[in-house]
Amino acid sequence: MTIRFILLVLACLLCAGFNDFVFKLFARKPRLIGLYFSLIGVVWAGAFMAVAGCGLPGRFSEAAIVWGLLSGLCSVSSNLLLVLDRGWTA
Repeated sequence: MTIRFILLVLACLLCAGFNDFVFKLFARKPRLIGLYFSLIGVVWAGAFMAVAGCGLPGRFSEAAIVWGLLSGLCSVSSNLLLVLDRGWTA
């Protein structure tokens, strides 16, 4: 069980690093940042709909909602700070 946990954590870190790499490639030229973030939202919505369609069990506890909101706010903040660092506001 511990090995599975470590592999999942490593996969998460790999995906986060890849996400930052893709964004840095995208950010090399001035482009529409709003469209970029909107498409990310569409992909996330599709992923959640796919999971819901699979019939996987899921419960919304107060702790899950609080930690999910906190994690989402940190993710959005970090990406927006990266955009502002590039000097873009669009």
